[in-house]
Amino acid sequence: MSADDTPMKIIPVKVLITEAVTADGAVHGQSVTAPHTWPDEVLAMTEESLMDLVRQRYPGAVGYQSLGWKDTEILVPEDEA
Repeated sequence: MSADDTPMKIIPVKVLITEAVTADGAVHGQSVTAPHTWPDEVLAMTEESLMDLVRQRYPGAVGYQSLGWKDTEILVPEDEA
């Protein structure tokens, strides 16, 4: 069986993107993907941690934002789902 014949499955996930804008106008982002089954309190802690990471990486940024959790889907091999 070739790689192109690998059975695939779509699974629901949540994606979070956080951003920092530096004085030169550049936008720097970090993202994380989580299972859609994570409880709200875990998602909130993860969002806080990712924002902390962005603040540490870009301490001189003029602004920070979280785009919040978005529901989406990814395609994975069936044996990994």
